[in-house]
Amino acid sequence: MHHRTRTSPCRARRNAAAAGARERGYGGLVALMLIATVATTTALFAYSRTDTVHVENERVTREALAAAKLALIGYAVQGRGPTERPGELPCPDADGDGMAESSCTTNASLLGRLPWKTLGVPQLVDGAGEPLWYALSSHFRPVSGPPSPTQRINSDTRGTITVRAADGSTALTDNAVAVLFAPGAALGSQNRSGGTTLLHFVSCTLSGITNLLSRQQCVTNYLDAALNTNNSASATGPFIAAATSDTFNDKLLYLETAELIPLVEQRVGTEIKNLLTEYRLKSNCQCYPWADTWPYSGGIADVSQNRGRFPTEPVPENWGSGSIPSLPAWLGDNNWHNLVWYSVSRRASADPGGCRTCSANATLTVGDLKVAAVFFMPGTPPDGQARVPPISYSSGLTSAQRARADNLNLYLDDAQNTDSDNANCPDTGEIGGDAGWGLRTGAATCDQYAAPTSARRDRDRIHVLGPAYPGTCEKNGKLLASAAPCGTAWTVTNPTCIAAMPTLDACGCAAAARILARPPCNNVLNPGQCQTAIAQLNACTP
Repeated sequence: MHHRTRTSPCRARRNAAAAGARERGYGGLVALMLIATVATTTALFAYSRTDTVHVENERVTREALAAAKLALIGYAVQGRGPTERPGELPCPDADGDGMAESSCTTNASLLGRLPWKTLGVPQLVDGAGEPLWYALSSHFRPVSGPPSPTQRINSDTRGTITVRAADGSTALTDNAVAVLFAPGAALGSQNRSGGTTLLHFVSCTLSGITNLLSRQQCVTNYLDAALNTNNSASATGPFIAAATSDTFNDKLLYLETAELIPLVEQRVGTEIKNLLTEYRLKSNCQCYPWADTWPYSGGIADVSQNRGRFPTEPVPENWGSGSIPSLPAWLGDNNWHNLVWYSVSRRASADPGGCRTCSANATLTVGDLKVAAVFFMPGTPPDGQARVPPISYSSGLTSAQRARADNLNLYLDDAQNTDSDNANCPDTGEIGGDAGWGLRTGAATCDQYAAPTSARRDRDRIHVLGPAYPGTCEKNGKLLASAAPCGTAWTVTNPTCIAAMPTLDACGCAAAARILARPPCNNVLNPGQCQTAIAQLNACTP
């Protein structure tokens, strides 16, 4: 017989209460887990969003600084007429209108807003929406009228601003031409509120000078300090690219001498090449000018001198004579000519038979390539010191200064190019006569050059004129023969002739090409010498 165990009512109530407690416990735990999950997800989302915003702001800042740097380089390289020189940069914007100030002759005026309107770009702002600031080295600021010797901009010119690394002592550069600043959001006591009342003006100190400026014009409300270096203390630096902190959020980008000068040299080199090409086409001699002797002088070409410095006063004809173009004022004013090695070949000179310093070769060579003329842009000085001192030529050079100015090894890197200035490669002397008359033929190596081998960004670079590339002589000889006659009187007007003639100066038909550039063959082709020249052009070889 089985007996059923009966649960008492009290015990049943206790069991039910325990089960309910367990269920409530599990539900509470689940609720807590859900709350924690939501909180964690919310925190992670907020963190992710904050991090994304930070990354985006950094990107905007980097791109703004890079665009500003490119704009400055473009402005410096372009140059804008006789008063704005290649290499010159605009003054900072002092009043926030986007335009460069007309002058920045004081140190304090060399730090201000980026003059975006003057640079021809949209207003550039950082990730915090703040316009960029800009410091300019005094060596690259604009000048009024011809520059003094210490104001020249050329291959010897060096930036003067120092930028320190985040450790506060290591110099990232000591020759910055310009420094760009993204100021970031206001920190600490910085107040950038605008307005026109006197309440919005503050005593703003820069470079020891205190001015009453609006808060938005006062650099101390934008640039920060770290490790005893204050980016708002002086327009001339030093500046610091410190780590971001609660008291520092400036971002910097600088433009160095070695970045700017090679690009400026390319602009100047293009100008010189165009000038020499026009001289060759439009001179009565249909030639390239003689050179100035390499020993530092005043830019006056020396008769029968085929190698040396670029002439600002060439012979046999001067710049601006007839239809020959005038020399840009900035070229001589900034002493570019005294930094450029130039050489013309015997065949392309004003007097092939009377060149006193040419080698016996008819052309110059660059490696295996025959050329009519060459010139070198020197790059920056290898030791960072000016090769030609920034003084007036009339002041004279000390013996030490002259030795440095005339040391071709400071201008050209390769031994094959620097041996053009040695005892085997004579000079004629000043004005072509001081060293005695008579032919003084140089060694063959004097007219042989090599393409620069250095890979440095600021290396020397060679420019060639009239190169006899494979096929050039045959192709352009026939082109010239078919285009003749080339003009009227002494003027070559046919565009095909203008393009073809300089390319034949290193070719065997160079003399024939010159015959077609002069009367009577420039006008008619009937005389016998004209037909002979046509036949030589049709059979032209290097």
